Amino acid sequence: MDKPKDSYTISVAGKTNFLSAFNPAFFCSYAALLIHHFNPLFEKQSYHVLLVFTIYTLPMLFTGIPVHYLTTRFSCRNVITFSRAFEALFLIPGTVFIALLPSLHAFPLLLTVLLMGIEYAMYRPALKGYTAGVVGRESLPWASAVTEATTFLGIGLGAGAAVFAFSLHLNYGGPTWMAGGFSFLLAFFSLVIAMGLNPDLPLRRNLKFKELPREWLNTLRKQPRCRELVLTGIGESYVFAAMILVAAMSVQYIGISFHGMEISKMHLYLIMPSAVIGGGIGCIVGGWFSKGNVEIGLVPPSSLSMTVLALLAGTLPYYSDLYIESGLLAVLLFGFGFFAGITLVPMQAYQEYFVKRELRPAFFAWFYFPFGLGLLAAIALSFLMYYYKIQIFTVTLALAVLTFALAVVTFVLMPQFLLRMLMKLLLATLYRLRIFGKEHIPEEGPALLVANRASFVDIFFISACTTRPIRFMMHEAFFRNRFMKPLYKAAGFLEVPSGKPKRLKRLFEKTRAALAKGDIVCVFPEADITRNGSMSEFKDGMDFMLPDRVDVPIIPVRIGMTWGSIFSCYYGRFKLRWPNELPHPATVTVGKPIPRHTSAYELRIILTELAAETEMVPGPQERPFHSQFAFICKRFPFRKMIREYGPEGSRALPNLSLLTASILLSRYIRKISADDTEYVGMMLPNGIASAMTLTAILMADRCPAVMNYTASRSAHLHAVAGTKLKHIITSRAFLEKLHMEPLPEMIFLEDILPRAASLPRKIFWMTLAVILNTRELMKLVSPAGWQDVNRPAVVIFSSGSTGIPKGVVLSHHNITGDVSSVINSIGWRSSDRILGNLPIFHSFGMNVCLWLPVITGCETVMIPNPLDALTVGRALVERRITVAMATPGFLQTYMRRCPPDVFQSLRLVVTGAEKLRDDIADRFYALTGLAIAEGYGCTELSPIVSINLANSLMELGTEVARRGSIGPPLPGVCAKIVDPSSFQLMPENTDGLLIVKGAIVMRGYLGEPQKTAEVIRDGWYITGDIAHMNRNGFITITGRLSRFTKIAGEMIPHELVEREINNILLPDERVVAVSGGEDAKRGEKLIVFYTDPEIVRPPELVRKLREANIPNLWVPKEENFVRIEKIPQLGSGKLDLSALAEMARSLGRRTELGPSED
Repeated sequence: MDKPKDSYTISVAGKTNFLSAFNPAFFCSYAALLIHHFNPLFEKQSYHVLLVFTIYTLPMLFTGIPVHYLTTRFSCRNVITFSRAFEALFLIPGTVFIALLPSLHAFPLLLTVLLMGIEYAMYRPALKGYTAGVVGRESLPWASAVTEATTFLGIGLGAGAAVFAFSLHLNYGGPTWMAGGFSFLLAFFSLVIAMGLNPDLPLRRNLKFKELPREWLNTLRKQPRCRELVLTGIGESYVFAAMILVAAMSVQYIGISFHGMEISKMHLYLIMPSAVIGGGIGCIVGGWFSKGNVEIGLVPPSSLSMTVLALLAGTLPYYSDLYIESGLLAVLLFGFGFFAGITLVPMQAYQEYFVKRELRPAFFAWFYFPFGLGLLAAIALSFLMYYYKIQIFTVTLALAVLTFALAVVTFVLMPQFLLRMLMKLLLATLYRLRIFGKEHIPEEGPALLVANRASFVDIFFISACTTRPIRFMMHEAFFRNRFMKPLYKAAGFLEVPSGKPKRLKRLFEKTRAALAKGDIVCVFPEADITRNGSMSEFKDGMDFMLPDRVDVPIIPVRIGMTWGSIFSCYYGRFKLRWPNELPHPATVTVGKPIPRHTSAYELRIILTELAAETEMVPGPQERPFHSQFAFICKRFPFRKMIREYGPEGSRALPNLSLLTASILLSRYIRKISADDTEYVGMMLPNGIASAMTLTAILMADRCPAVMNYTASRSAHLHAVAGTKLKHIITSRAFLEKLHMEPLPEMIFLEDILPRAASLPRKIFWMTLAVILNTRELMKLVSPAGWQDVNRPAVVIFSSGSTGIPKGVVLSHHNITGDVSSVINSIGWRSSDRILGNLPIFHSFGMNVCLWLPVITGCETVMIPNPLDALTVGRALVERRITVAMATPGFLQTYMRRCPPDVFQSLRLVVTGAEKLRDDIADRFYALTGLAIAEGYGCTELSPIVSINLANSLMELGTEVARRGSIGPPLPGVCAKIVDPSSFQLMPENTDGLLIVKGAIVMRGYLGEPQKTAEVIRDGWYITGDIAHMNRNGFITITGRLSRFTKIAGEMIPHELVEREINNILLPDERVVAVSGGEDAKRGEKLIVFYTDPEIVRPPELVRKLREANIPNLWVPKEENFVRIEKIPQLGSGKLDLSALAEMARSLGRRTELGPSED
C-alpha cells in the first residue's frame, strides 16, 4: 500500500465530495424557499422542501442501468469528472430559471433539481467504485470516514447557507440569480478539483448495453458474501433515512413548540444542525477507531447507542420543561448523529473492501435503488408527520424500536458483527495489542494460519489482524460453550473433535473445502493453552488440511505477552485472576508463508523466532531503568523497596528518600565528570548504596561499569583501560574489608555524600520529586537518557571463565526484555519478595536482585555477602521471602548452615551460573518440598535464556517440567540447535551448537567489534554450548564446544564426565574438575583434578565409572587423576576454565604423570 498516494487521493476525493454535497443542498434548499415565496405550490414551506428533495432523490430509482454501463466502460475518475461538468452545465440555465422565477412557473426550476439528482446518482456510485479501486484496503475505513464526514458537513453547511442567503434576500433585497451563480462557481470549482484525482482504468471498454441484465445477475450469483453486502447496504440506507427523518423532526418540533416566539431562530440554529454535526464527527471517530481494518465491530454498540438515544428523546416531555427539553433534544440528536456516523463508516468500507473488482460497477450502481427507496420512505414519513402533526417524541420512540429491530436482524444474519464487537471491547478495555506483519495475510484467496495458544481469547487477537472473517478450528470443549456455541457456529468456526477418527476425517474435508473456496482458516497445532507462558507440545498434521491443486499459503502467527492476563489458563480452566498490569500488553506477529511440509518441531522454532523478533521492538510503556525507578518511587513513596541485611543488622530507606539521594548523587557525578564521559565505574557490594549509585550514574546520563571486586587487580586495570574510566565510585570501608589497595580512579561515598546531599539540596529535590510527574522530573534530571531504552544501561565484565573478562554492553531494553520474560514465566505476584543475594557485578544478580524489583515494585532484600548463610537465613525468616535465585554452590551452603524451617516462606527457587547436580536438587526437595528450577544463560544474553519451570502454575515451585533439562526458552526468546560448521538446523533430539536470538542479545563487547562479530551472526548469539532440543522445546546442555576432548575420533564432553563422577561421589561442594590435555599416543586425554583424597579415590572411582554403563572413552585413566589444593573458581561461582586449561597445559610439559599432589 502506498500511503502518501492514498492520503492524496482521499484528500482530493474529500474536497470533491464536500462540494458535491454542499452544492445540491444549497441549490435545492434555496429553490424550495424561492418557490414557496414567489410561486407556492402548497401552503407550507416544509412541503416544498420535501417536494424538491423527492424530485432530487427519484433518479436513484431508474439510473442503475446507465450508471452500471458508464462505470464499466469508462474509468470511475472520468465518470466523476463528467458528472461535475454536467452539473456545472445545467446550472447555467438553472441560474436563469432562478432569476425568472417571480414571473415563471416552478417547473423549469424543478427540472433543474431533477437533473441535479441524475448527476448525483451518477457521481456517488462512481466515487465508491473509484475509492474501492484506487485506495489501498488498509486506508478504506479512513477514506469512507472522510467521504461521509464531508457529506454530512456539505449537506449541513449547504442547507444553512441557503437559509442564510434567502434571509438576506428577504431582508435586504438583491437579485436572486446570485445564488444560482454561486452554485455554478462551486460546480466548476469541484470539476477543477476532481480533475486532480489519480487516474484509474476502466473494467470493460467493449461492454454492450444488452449485456447489462446478465451482468447484474452475475453480481448476485458470483459475489461472495452477497448477503452480508446487501445487509450493510440496507444499513447504510437506513442510517441516511434516519438522518433525514431526524432533520424533518427538528423542523416539526421547532415549528410546533416555538411558533411565534422570538427565540425560535436560536433554537433553529441549535437543534437543526446538531444531528448533522454529530454525524460528521462520528464518521471521523469511526475511521480513527478502525485503525486500518474495516471494523464492523463498531456497528453493534453504535446502533444500540442510537436506539437508546432515540428512546431517551422519546421520553423528554415527561421530565423537563420546554427550554430544558429543547437543549436536551439538541444533545440527544447530536449523539444520535454521532453514533450514526460511527455506524456508517464500517458498513460503507465493508462494501468497498469485499465487492469483487469486476462486480463493483453493477453492485454500486444497483445499490442506489434500495438506497433511494429508503430516502423516499423517510421523506414520505416526514410528510405524514407534518400533515398529521405527529409529535416528535412519538416518532423517536418508533425510530428506537425500528433501529433495534433492524440491528437484531442484522446481527443474527451477520455474526461477524458481534464477534468483532467483542474483539473491539476486549482490546479497548483489558488489552493493549500491538500487531506486526499483518501485511502477510492475503487480502484475497485462501490461507491457513497456524498459531500458538496463549489464552482463552486468542481468536480475537488474530481477528484484529485482518478485516477478512477467519474460520477458526476450535476444540469441542470450547466450541460447545452454551453461551458462545450459536455464535461460533453461525460464524463458520470448525469444531475439532477429540479422538474420533470419523469426525476428524469430516473436519479435514470441511477444512479443505473452506480453503478451496478461498476462506481463511486458522488452526492451533499446540496441544493445549499454555499453563506457564511457554509454548506446549505441537502436533503434526497440517498436510491433511490442505486441498489438492490449490496453492494455499501457510502463515505462522505468534501470540505473545498475554500470559498473566485475566484470560490466561492458570489452573487448566478459566479462573478470574486480576492481572499485574491493566490494560495487559499483548502482541500478534504474522510471519511470512512457510513450506507446506514444515514439521511440528520446525514450526515451533519459527514461532519462537517470530516472538524474538517481536520483542526486539521496545514496548510503548517501556522505560529506562532510572525512569522506572523514579516511577516506582513516586508511586509508592513510603514503601521500602530495597532493604539491606548484614551481620550487624538490617536497614532500609523509604522510596522517596532513596530517589532523592540518587538524584543528589547524580548531580555530583555530572559535575565532576566531563561532558563527553561515557562510563563511570562502581565497585560496591549488594545494598542500598549500590542501588543508589547505579541509579545515580544513569541519571547523570552516564553508563555504569560495574566492577567485579572478586577479580584480580590485573582484571581491574584491564576494565579501567577498556572503558577509559576516570572515576570509580566505591566505599573506603568496603575496600578495607577486602584488604584491597585503592586504584587512582576511585572516589569514595564517605567523601561524596556529605558534599552532594546538603539539607537545602535535599529539600529542593525532594519537593520536585513530589510535585512533578515522572516524565517532567526525569526530563529535568536526565535530559539525554530519560526515555531511550536502547541506550547502554550497564557494562558488566563477563566471568572470564575462558579468558580475560570482556566488557559486555547491555542496553535498558536488553535487561528489561529479559526481566519481563522472567516475570511472565514465574507467575509473578504483587506480594512477592525476592532475595538479593547474587552479586550485582554479575548479570544474573543485576537482573534478578535489582532490575526485577524496580520493574515490579516488589521488595528485594540485598545481601552483601552471598556466602553469609546466617544472614540469608535471618532475611528469609524476617522478611518472608518468596522467591530466591542462587547458584547451586550457594544453595549448598544455605542447606548446610540453616535449619529447614528457614525456607518455609519460599514458593520458587531458581539456580543458574553452573550445572545443578541431581543430588543437590534431591536434598533440597527433601528439606523444603520445593523443586529447584534450573536456569540457563550468560552475561551476553542479559543473562537468562531459559528456566526449567513446571508445566503448570499449580505445580510451580514444587515440580520441574523435565529433570536434567534447562527448560524451553523464555517467552520472547528463540533458541535453536544448529550444525557448528554449516549453521543448518539440526533435527530434534540431536546434539549441535546452541544459538539464541531475541531482545536479550547484548549490544556487543565494549571496544571489540571483531570479537562481537565472532559471536553474533545475523542477530543470533553463538553460545558455544553443545545441546539438543526435543519437539516441545526443552533444551538439554551436554557441554561446551570448548570443553570437549577428542579421543579416537569421538568428542568427549567434560561436563557429562563431571556429572557422572558427581553422581557417584555426591559431594557437598565441588571437588573435581575435568579438563583435557595432550597425549603422546592418542593426541588428547582426559585429566581429572580433585581436592579431597578422602572423597576422591581414583582406583575406586574408575571402577565405579566403568560399572556405570558409560562409554569406555568417557572413563579417565587412573594415572590421569591429579590432586590440587583448590578448584579454580570465579567470584560468580563458575569454574575458571582459563586457569583450568593452564593447569592442564603445565601438566603436559612434564615427562611423567601419575596420581600425585600438585
